[in-house]
Amino acid sequence: MVVLLTFVVLPFAAKAQSDATLSDLTYSGGAFDVPFNGTFSYTATVPYATTSVTVTPTATDLVNLPTITVNGNSVASGSPSASISLSVGANVINTVVVSQDTLFTNAYTLT
Repeated sequence: MVVLLTFVVLPFAAKAQSDATLSDLTYSGGAFDVPFNGTFSYTATVPYATTSVTVTPTATDLVNLPTITVNGNSVASGSPSASISLSVGANVINTVVVSQDTLFTNAYTLT
C-alpha cells in the first residue's frame, strides 16, 4: 500500500501585533535636525532658556497598540509625555516601543 501525502506551504506574514515601530515622533521644543523618518536616533537643539520638553510618540499600528515609554514612563500613542526636565548641555531622551505580543522592541533616542 502506498500513502501519498500532500503538503501545502503558505507564506508567513508577521502578525500586526508584532509591530514595535512609530509612524511619528515629535517634541515640544521644535523640529528635529533631520525630520522623523523611522530611523532610531535624532538630534535637536533648543534655546538656552528651554527648561523642559515633552515627547509625543505615535504608534504605526493604531489597532494593536504597542507599549510605549518615554524615559521609563508609560505614554499613550499620540499623547505627549510628562514634562522632561532639561539641563544645560546634552540631554538624552529614550522612547521605547514594545510590540503588543512583546516579541519586538525598538528604542528611539533623541539627543
